Amino acid sequence: MAPIVIAKSRNHQIVSNPDVKHPYRLLWEVPRRGGSMGFPVKQHRDTDREGAVEFANRWGLKVPK
Repeated sequence: MAPIVIAKSRNHQIVSNPDVKHPYRLLWEVPRRGGSMGFPVKQHRDTDREGAVEFANRWGLKVPK
């Protein structure tokens, strides 16, 4: 029987806002930990273009302009 692989994160997105210091917001979800089942936890991080390109390459996304 093959093992079931569960990704640690999902729903990866990159949002652009060129009017701020860190113009890209990286968004993703992780499963809730603990004994209770629930909705996934949404997380984000603001970054520069280099960070957005690295995130896009890792998860197969396109970097917005």
